[in-house]
Amino acid sequence: MRKTKVQITITEIYREKLRDLLKPSNNPTIIGSNNCVKMKNVHYEEIHNLYDMERVLWSGLKNRVTGSTDANKRSSRSHAV
Repeated sequence: MRKTKVQITITEIYREKLRDLLKPSNNPTIIGSNNCVKMKNVHYEEIHNLYDMERVLWSGLKNRVTGSTDANKRSSRSHAV
């Protein structure tokens, strides 16, 4: 039987800077060439089931940059990837 390994990372782009939402102390960078984008220095979490996926997703999303606007009290100031 063939085993498959699933890992995820959650990052955001805020003010033209890439941030690792799973490990904010990391300093990730983007490496791009030939229509391919790769990220260095990002934290990955291994996923075994739906519970793991939900746990990691919420863990990362709570680290996003947010602020209030006239239209929305908790508006995101970033783009999560």
